[in-house]
Amino acid sequence: MTEGTPPKNRCIACRETIEPDARLCPHCRSSQSPDHWKLFGTILKWVGGSAAVISLLTGMVQVNSLFRSWQSRQETVTELAKAAQLQANAGDYAGAWRLYEQALQLEPGSRSARDGEADLAMRWLRNIRISENQSFSQIVDPLLPVLYRAAASGNTRRAADALAHIGWANYLKNRDLGSASSGELAGPSVEEQFQAALKADSANVYAHAMWGFWIAYRGDDLSQADQQFSEALKTGRDRPYVQSLRIWAYLNREGDTDSAVELIRLADEMRQAHENIEANVKRRIVEDVYMAGADNTDENLNRIISAVSSANHLATLVWLGQGTNLESDRRYRFYHARLSEGAGDLPAALAEYKALQALSFPLEHVLAQQVVLGINRISAHGPNEAAHK
Repeated sequence: MTEGTPPKNRCIACRETIEPDARLCPHCRSSQSPDHWKLFGTILKWVGGSAAVISLLTGMVQVNSLFRSWQSRQETVTELAKAAQLQANAGDYAGAWRLYEQALQLEPGSRSARDGEADLAMRWLRNIRISENQSFSQIVDPLLPVLYRAAASGNTRRAADALAHIGWANYLKNRDLGSASSGELAGPSVEEQFQAALKADSANVYAHAMWGFWIAYRGDDLSQADQQFSEALKTGRDRPYVQSLRIWAYLNREGDTDSAVELIRLADEMRQAHENIEANVKRRIVEDVYMAGADNTDENLNRIISAVSSANHLATLVWLGQGTNLESDRRYRFYHARLSEGAGDLPAALAEYKALQALSFPLEHVLAQQVVLGINRISAHGPNEAAHK
């Protein structure tokens, strides 16, 4: 470049020499000014990217907050469910039910709470008690929707359990109507639910046991009830409940010697197997079998005596009488004497017979005759032989 010659620039596009103040290249016609719109677009891109990042961070905070809220609800639901189980174990079924309701209000879809509520409904029905001026339906009606939901479960055994308990709930509702033991039910079906349960699960313990009770309660053939109870025991599930239901099935048939015989056999079976019978139930058995049956006919009395072997029967009578305060009752003492005689303890039997004969308050006619016959039988052995038997 010579002195005095103005400086030249180069085109930003084609790189040809152009005038310093040229806005357009005379060669390629390209603008020589910076692209302000492009710069503005770049700025907008940076602003948009920053907003996206901020939005993402905000969303993550919200998601984290929602997760923490969900986690807190889950922990509360778990705690409520555990508390409900504790209350149920303590026998407070109503309190446990309220806790499950709270849990499901917090988390309606909680599987553990829904399953726990259904289990509680079935357990409550198996152990239901009503107070004075209360009906079975008042307890049963709120439980039924939960049972129907469980009956729709994909788990076959669980569905069958629920169907069986629906049948039991219907039996209880019919008791409120006074039609459970009548020829025709005035309320919802019972037997059909047990059939549906067994269709779903042919070895369902509750369907078999509850159906057995239902048959006995209706006064039908006791052998059919026994068959259902036998099938229930074969399952190996909830044996204490099956045995309890058997006891009450026989107890409800008051004045029936067949049921009295079955009760003795069942009690003897449970004694030998070291199974438990509650004290109040033992007392009821002694009262219904021995107190009510002692002044029956000779035939029925002998059937009761020979229900099981004398030695086993004597042990079972003593086991049933423990803690009942019935051991001093003259009818109880008569059976104790008669069974002692059958078991070969003649001195003890003879002493008891004579003590009964000496009572100032006379025995019932049949018992008085049986006492005389017992004394005569033992005396026929001779005093020495009886003393050493």
